[in-house]
Amino acid sequence: MFPEGSQAAIVAYSNHIEIRPFSYVLDKLECALASAPSFAKEWDSPDEDQAWENLLEHAMKNEQTEK
Repeated sequence: MFPEGSQAAIVAYSNHIEIRPFSYVLDKLECALASAPSFAKEWDSPDEDQAWENLLEHAMKNEQTEK
């Protein structure tokens, strides 16, 4: 049970759903959230966009053929 007024997060998996304390989600995502600005400095550039463009086109073609 959660204390009245506390925050909860709904975590959806492919085969079930869990209701967890919000702190659970924050603890698990803290590293990812802290890393995002660092990655953006290195990866958010026209050179990186060009490098990944071919992969994006390939993925979109595969998605269309699977439908």
